[in-house]
Amino acid sequence: DKRDIASIETKNTASIYTTIPYNSLEIKEQKGIEEDYGASATQNMMIGIDAMHDAGYHGEGMLIAVLDAGFKNVDKLSLFSELDITGTYDFVYHEESVFEDHAHGRNVLATLAGYSRGNLIGGAYKASYYLFKTEDGRSESPLEEVYWVIAAERADSLGVDIIQTSLGYNTFDNSKYDYEHSDLDGKTALITQGANWAADAGILIVKSAGNEGNKSWQKLTVPADSEKILTVGAVDEDESYANFSSLGYNANGTVKPDLMAMGQSAVIWANSDNPTTGNGTSYAAPILCGLATGFWQANPSLTNFEVIEALQYSGKGYKSPTPKMGYGIPHFDRAQKYVITGLENENIESQLSIYPNPLSNGQLHIRFGANELNKNIQIIVTDITGRQILNQHIEIKKSEFELNFNGELSKGLYLLSVIDSGEKQVLKFIKN
Repeated sequence: DKRDIASIETKNTASIYTTIPYNSLEIKEQKGIEEDYGASATQNMMIGIDAMHDAGYHGEGMLIAVLDAGFKNVDKLSLFSELDITGTYDFVYHEESVFEDHAHGRNVLATLAGYSRGNLIGGAYKASYYLFKTEDGRSESPLEEVYWVIAAERADSLGVDIIQTSLGYNTFDNSKYDYEHSDLDGKTALITQGANWAADAGILIVKSAGNEGNKSWQKLTVPADSEKILTVGAVDEDESYANFSSLGYNANGTVKPDLMAMGQSAVIWANSDNPTTGNGTSYAAPILCGLATGFWQANPSLTNFEVIEALQYSGKGYKSPTPKMGYGIPHFDRAQKYVITGLENENIESQLSIYPNPLSNGQLHIRFGANELNKNIQIIVTDITGRQILNQHIEIKKSEFELNFNGELSKGLYLLSVIDSGEKQVLKFIKN
């Protein structure tokens, strides 16, 4: 096995993606959400992309570069008909077009940016995209690391916010260039150094962990060992570890993978212009990249490293990371709460949260946890000086409540207090 591009067919890698007719894909029940995710509901709702979309964040204004092996027929398929593709480049053949090459990049892009209501919806389908081909399917050599680094530099020069990549390396056609486990130290591999440079320039890099978990190598593939990027492993629909997902930690003991998303039986897109499923961390990473994109859009004052930190804290296993699962499965609401309160939270059902934040209009939505339902609760809103804007008693009959300020709020920072039987929770929000 000479390459680690999950779920693609090459002379060196057996395909692990399976074409499944749409009518056999299980459609999950979707209660109280606006989008019709079809069969992609599980992979999206697992990490709170539904909550992120409901809050109004779909990647608007964000610029993403996808570095991959080719994006076959993306220019022709209905899933991408409305996608804003800002530019393309093939760094292997030195040409503009990337649409006649490999299908792997198409499948990756589908989980991140596709939109087909009732079939497949990506997390960041309203972002803008550069599509860069850096993988040479004719051979496996360190030159492909060079292509990747040059593409990352191009992305930086274009003002890209996020790089999503599901390419990784550990062995080459010439074995003298192969990596050892000791090389997974976050600084040895050229591609890892390039990822570090891009991250230091402010770019958020979301990278698949690799598909070596059930092979002799087992470990991460570079640049997933970088301590400055967001490395993503794979779980199944039951949130259990997928046995092909590469294991951490890196050679310095840094927790890797950082987080997990659904990569086993993930819904992707077939050349026949219909949904199918595939296995690989290659798909877990762009699914999670969709979350990271909308989360950063919701919190634009954060740095790329602060985005990673917040998402790590939102992981279900933050307090007990493992080489298989890292910090676990993140969630948009938990990450938002961490940004607002500075506290990590593990049980989304018991959390109080608000959105959108920052608030652009006069309507603030409050999501109540299970513990607050069917109770009489007092809500108080004050500005930063302590001046009371609102004082209201309500009985919580459902998990979400809307406050309408009717133009009473000027720009600034506000505190929302929820008082339940003497217990008070305080959240901060900003009015733009």
